[in-house]
Amino acid sequence: GIIFKVQIGARRDLDLKDVLIDEVHHENLEQETEDGLYKYTIGHFRNYWEADKLKKGLRTMGIQLAWIVPYK
Repeated sequence: GIIFKVQIGARRDLDLKDVLIDEVHHENLEQETEDGLYKYTIGHFRNYWEADKLKKGLRTMGIQLAWIVPYK
């Protein structure tokens, strides 16, 4: 099926892998690398609208570049 995550950034100059080592405390914050970009996502949702709630909450907190990304 499809999983939805909320991406909060994609940067070439911000590698947080050393900060995200502790899988227990950062299980919902993930870093992926693609085309030289470090991409950061939060959450795993099977329902688009649940992901949308998180996206809207993050935007309210000032993270204006939060958006939903589907994964198969």
